[in-house]
Amino acid sequence: MWNTSHILSADSSVGQFLNVMVGYNDVPSGMQVAVFASSLLTMAGLYRHYAKPGKPLEREDERRTQQAHGQEAGEQPQSS
Repeated sequence: MWNTSHILSADSSVGQFLNVMVGYNDVPSGMQVAVFASSLLTMAGLYRHYAKPGKPLEREDERRTQQAHGQEAGEQPQSS
């Protein structure tokens, strides 16, 4: 699809490192680009699906402590 060997050759030490870490190729085929793009889109879609904005994350031990004391999440403990 394109040739980036003049910017970063796959034979250079940085190019070899990137090849090992993320599969860098200075002359990718159309199939490589398609698989890489679909992987990124899938990960982004899963992130957007499972990340619930608007509600801060609760720590598991805090939730269990509140349940043990009969409190609802976000409710302040009653003072005596």
